Amino acid sequence: MTIKYYIYKIIDRTTDKFYIGCRKCEGNPENDNYMGSYSDNTWQPNTDNLEKQILGIFTDKVEAYQLEEVLINKCRERFDNCVNGKPYSYKVFLVDKSGEKSYWYGKNIPKEVRIKLSEAHKGKKLSEEHKEKISETLKGRKFAKKTIQKMSEARKEWHKNNDIRGSNNPNATKVRHVKTDKIFDSQKEAAEYFDISASSVLKHCKEIYQTQKFEYVK
Repeated sequence: MTIKYYIYKIIDRTTDKFYIGCRKCEGNPENDNYMGSYSDNTWQPNTDNLEKQILGIFTDKVEAYQLEEVLINKCRERFDNCVNGKPYSYKVFLVDKSGEKSYWYGKNIPKEVRIKLSEAHKGKKLSEEHKEKISETLKGRKFAKKTIQKMSEARKEWHKNNDIRGSNNPNATKVRHVKTDKIFDSQKEAAEYFDISASSVLKHCKEIYQTQKFEYVK
């Protein structure tokens, strides 16, 4: 029988707290009655209130345990209801496979795993304390040049497929040319019509100029 490795999530239905782990089994993981180990944790849930979800199934041991490491550390950082203990390192169990040596280095977490985690946290509100914790972890964060380039390319691609200029912008405000009473869907359209800058139209609308040639349509 083929040995499989699967990543599971144990959820306490009453408190919404959860624990992530990885397990080896023979046969179908869906039929495995194992409900996690909390020996490294102060979490002592009522077992009658627990629910188990299978997040991913693998045949490769390294692949499974390294993804477990990624998920635990991300969840500890983002969710205050994650009860996994201290930051997890895969090298505790096997040889050092952290950083660039990791199977998951530079790769995305499998889509089906991300969807299951996302669905589980939809509609949940973070406490102010947790929001502050996330904010602190992001302060002073620097991205690698390769990451910045990818982010830039992604933005360009999005704007290429989503034209939100002028009247296509959902936040665009209509403006009226005072003298002719002509109405434009956006400042940009008014600027192009009269061959002036959009910033000039904006200043007229905000009455920065003494003579107001444009105004917002309320």
